Amino acid sequence: ALCRRHLLALSAAVAGWPAVAAELPSTERLLTETFSEKSLGLVLRQAGDRIQVEKIVPGSAASERGVLPLSYVDRLNDQRLDGMPVKEVSALLKRIPRPITLSFDATEYVGMRPDEAMEKAASSQGIETDRVRITPLGGVHPPTLCGLQTREGDVIEVEFTARVLEPKPEIEFDSSAMRSGRPFAFLLGNGDVVRGFELGCFEMCIGDERLV
Repeated sequence: ALCRRHLLALSAAVAGWPAVAAELPSTERLLTETFSEKSLGLVLRQAGDRIQVEKIVPGSAASERGVLPLSYVDRLNDQRLDGMPVKEVSALLKRIPRPITLSFDATEYVGMRPDEAMEKAASSQGIETDRVRITPLGGVHPPTLCGLQTREGDVIEVEFTARVLEPKPEIEFDSSAMRSGRPFAFLLGNGDVVRGFELGCFEMCIGDERLV
């Protein structure tokens, strides 16, 4: 899972990557975290004179803190690690007394579009991504202006219409009107609805309309 503090919702569905769903790395470059756990869940490799995070073990301390795959381990307790061999750094991380503070440099993601960043992170973990196109049709834009956006764990109510676009003419096969005539309620992020539909409901404001 990637930490929400470094991620922005709604561009790709990641199968098998818990909690990340539609969240993407932001342009924030540095992450500093303190760990008390003995095992961090980092798989490191040498990248020139720097140490790079090759993979992150799912459910590990690094995963829970939001460390991004392909980021560089920049500092350990304020000591720069440039020029140190990966074997030495790995051994140091195992034996140094806890707690420890690590700084990670996410330069690899700077300047990328959210969907590109997600695909890069997912690919490094061996995870396939599916794209979901979301087109705003009405409501508050940008959505940050509304002050209260939908997020994982919210129970939301939506009015929806589901159509098969091909072949023409379009065929409506499901809708809130067909079900009960009332807004449809579900727990966001719980997997209660089709994944693309769920992704399209993140970061929405009251009154928003979207085509997913």
